[in-house]
Formats: sequence, structure tokens, C-alpha cells
Amino acid sequence: ILDLSDEPSIAARVAANYRGGGKPDWFLPSKYELNLMYTNKVAIGGFSSVYYWSSSEYDEIYVSRPYFGTRSDEDEDACGKLGPAFMRPVRAF
Repeated sequence: ILDLSDEPSIAARVAANYRGGGKPDWFLPSKYELNLMYTNKVAIGGFSSVYYWSSSEYDEIYVSRPYFGTRSDEDEDACGKLGPAFMRPVRAF
């Protein structure tokens, strides 16, 4: 889990450059992938009550930021690509 509050505009690049476990194929998940991960949070672990970056775009300015915490599991907002959020790189399997 990475906090990009200081430089949120680079979320996709940071995910692509992440080398967790020595693996080079990390990416920024879509809002649907994040929601699926949160549904399985007991097995996965590590979710905070914060907004997370997703690769799901509304347009050239706004992206979807799912929120996992005290509100609905499917709560999200539209945020400018420069707004703060956490990110969670993922790998395909």
C-alpha cells in the first residue's frame, strides 16, 4: 500500500514501476478490481479506511476513487487526477 498524497498524479507510473516480490508486472487496478479485492479483504488484508486510486477514468480530468471504510463497500467519488488517495498495485494471476 502506497500513500501518494504528495505526488498523486503519478499513480499509474508508480504502480507500473513497483517491483514487489521482484516481479515487474504490477499495475493500477480498476475500481471493479479494487471492489473485488475489498470483498475478499479478510484473505488479502491491508485495507485502510481511505480513498484508493483506480485506473477507472470518468474523462481526461477525473478518475474513480473507491472508498473503503465506515461507509458502503461500493462508495466512491470522482476526483481530479491530482487529488490525494492511497494506491494498491496489483498483479494478474
